[in-house]
Amino acid sequence: MDEIGPALTKRPAVCIGESVYSNFDHEIDNKVVFELQAGDCFAFHAAWDYCGSVWFVPESRKWVEQVERYTVTIDFITGDTVEEVIQKTIDEHGGS
Repeated sequence: MDEIGPALTKRPAVCIGESVYSNFDHEIDNKVVFELQAGDCFAFHAAWDYCGSVWFVPESRKWVEQVERYTVTIDFITGDTVEEVIQKTIDEHGGS
């Protein structure tokens, strides 16, 4: 797990109900990214072996993905861009 502070590991309560990344076409949904940049909400990144929740923390200008397997958090991935977070998660946990 990335060593990150508690401010980054607090997932917002509001899910926008859409996925930020599609494993079908390997595309990031820029409309969802725009919504996430407002802060205080998250979107999903689902894959075969995990489900991620992705959000933006405006105060630190960081993107975060909380990776869960069978409802247990297994990792927190952080980065400066949503693309970086998605790619790090795929590299670490698989992308299909």
